[in-house]
Amino acid sequence: MSADPLHIPLDTKLNVLPSTKQAILETLWGERFTDPTHFLDNERCFAVYLQYYERECRHSSERAPFETHRQLLDAISVLSDERWKPFQELLNDFSTRFLSFSVASTTDQKMGITLCLRLWLMLNIRDREEPYHVAGMTVITLDDTAPVLSALRKMPLSNNFAPPTEEDVLDSNFHILNLKRLADIEIVPTNNLADHLYLHEEAGSRQLHIFCCGYFLSAHLAPTLRTPYCS
Repeated sequence: MSADPLHIPLDTKLNVLPSTKQAILETLWGERFTDPTHFLDNERCFAVYLQYYERECRHSSERAPFETHRQLLDAISVLSDERWKPFQELLNDFSTRFLSFSVASTTDQKMGITLCLRLWLMLNIRDREEPYHVAGMTVITLDDTAPVLSALRKMPLSNNFAPPTEEDVLDSNFHILNLKRLADIEIVPTNNLADHLYLHEEAGSRQLHIFCCGYFLSAHLAPTLRTPYCS
């Protein structure tokens, strides 16, 4: 039996490990990714998410209470099943299931939960004192007394979104980059879903943030993990 490609430390670079990248996607999104040929032929579609995944793991590797990618992905699966549990109850459950989690400090345990949420939802859920906080990016913080998914209510547009009308739909040939030519709006890619369509205006400059990982959203349409985007 071959070794599990996910039994490697969180700070391992993934750029030369196609079997590991395939195993990550298979664990998150199911049997579509079990075929190596399918993965290699379409790896470019997954690149943005995998780069995001690797960066978040490496930034958190020194303090997050998970020793391997397998342990981390198992934790994400547990979190998806227990998403409506109060935060403290979820911490206790993780301590029972994962030895490295049980011996970590409360601060590092919380960091482990926020890492799981970031990889699962592509939202910048973290405490502001965590390392690698990017200035200007929307930060969503957890309430220790509430279920972890209550954090989604803090998304800037979560309670103010109105479905588009027929008049709002642009022609299929319109590309977002046309906004630079038509309205002098600079397009800024973001990996934080909470910043999608955020328009920043300052000193005559206008920047529109666009979530740049469309594949992540399409993968969640038929997921192994049941996410709040489709449940």
